[in-house]
Amino acid sequence: METNNKNKFSKDARHKLIELNLTVTKLARQLKRPRATVSKSIHSERFPLVRASVAKKLGITLNQTAA
Repeated sequence: METNNKNKFSKDARHKLIELNLTVTKLARQLKRPRATVSKSIHSERFPLVRASVAKKLGITLNQTAA
């Protein structure tokens, strides 16, 4: 059975948030972005620039998928 890694970034980001004792709200404040934008960037493919900022801040890789 194949596993679906469609949104591995989301899982990695959430794990890293827990490790760093951060919430999405705290991360959004650090990035100076709205909380909703940061959350959507983590959970979907939207807001690629914010998504890149999140990846950099959390120290995780951002794999670009082909559209």
